[in-house]
Amino acid sequence: MSESPKTVCEAARRVIARIKAEHSLLARIIAAMQAWVVQAREAGAKPDFDLFAAMLRYVEEVPDRVHHPQEDAVLFPAIADAPGAGPVIAELEQEHANGGAMLRQLRESYEAMKCGAPNALNRLSTAMDDFSEFYWAHMRKEEQSLLPLATAALTPSQWEGVEKAFVTVNDPLFGSELAETYRRLYEYIMARMHDPIKGYVQAAVPPGGRS
Repeated sequence: MSESPKTVCEAARRVIARIKAEHSLLARIIAAMQAWVVQAREAGAKPDFDLFAAMLRYVEEVPDRVHHPQEDAVLFPAIADAPGAGPVIAELEQEHANGGAMLRQLRESYEAMKCGAPNALNRLSTAMDDFSEFYWAHMRKEEQSLLPLATAALTPSQWEGVEKAFVTVNDPLFGSELAETYRRLYEYIMARMHDPIKGYVQAAVPPGGRS
């Protein structure tokens, strides 16, 4: 008897939980970056440029070196033939490509502000808002469109294959050769943060899955 793809097995739950945990941490760091920009506008404020640089590095590197490769190389091919999956996957792949240009704008605006360029804080604020809206919409699409398609299409044995393939991709949240690098970066970010910015990140799942 063939397996039913509608069975939500433990492997599926673990993969979905992993993707959502990565989303949660990235979303909270992005929110903290927005809070940093708001705080930088306060009279007499001395921005902690090293903190913003660390958060920017996190959102530059983790999605492209960890999160997107998991999806592009493993999850997307697994559900490519499922009804309705093609357009969703195409949109997400294009968004993965588009994110790089937005991050370059963010980096350029940050460097301009650090150098004291005119109107640089306004440029950074606009770039930060644009990137935040883009990336939150992207993560919602994955959670509300892609993951339900995967849940409907994949059998328990296919989910087990996806889970095994996921662990071969460098993953700072759940252990890999890059884990220590990104764990140290995360801990550096947390050590430099003060309220109210710190509150945006504290509830996220930290690297290594520790509480």
